Amino acid sequence: MRNKAFDPELAKIKALQLFWQNGYAQTSMDELLNTIGISRSSFYNAFGDKRQLYQACLQHFGQLANTATLSLQTPKPVKEKLMDFFTLSFTNMNNTAQGCLLVNTIQEQQAHDHELAQQASAFLLTVEQAIEKTIQTAIDQQEIQQDTDPKHSAAFIMTIIKGLRVQQKEGKHIEQLQPLYESALNLIV
Repeated sequence: MRNKAFDPELAKIKALQLFWQNGYAQTSMDELLNTIGISRSSFYNAFGDKRQLYQACLQHFGQLANTATLSLQTPKPVKEKLMDFFTLSFTNMNNTAQGCLLVNTIQEQQAHDHELAQQASAFLLTVEQAIEKTIQTAIDQQEIQQDTDPKHSAAFIMTIIKGLRVQQKEGKHIEQLQPLYESALNLIV
């Protein structure tokens, strides 16, 4: 058996960038093969098919999103933690003008491939649960009002984040989005 002449992890990152830029449906197999730099047979041997590669890219992106939630575990005040999370989420990727791959997937695939949309939604739910836990901790430590509903507050923050991701895709920069996010946080903390 021959050794692979390419790095599958690097190929996955290249594919992720292409999917992120074009979306799943608008990314052709020829584009994927050219971007990754392998033959069709090597592609199928390494990744199965386009959809399986897309799922692997979603998995990778979802793990990056979950990594950003580590900023919520610092000993800082809750508002600082949530602002750090925003900064990491909106600046830690090269393609920030493309929005969020998870949000993009939900928008593109909800009517076409419910399973892909659900996979993306599951990653976003994990992020929302991390925010909910952060808010609950702040309530428990009497850092924010006791009557604050952590579940609704986290859902509200995620709604704001998703909307800001769409605005980011429309061309707005983090400097324009940050005050909007901060205003939303002021309603909770």
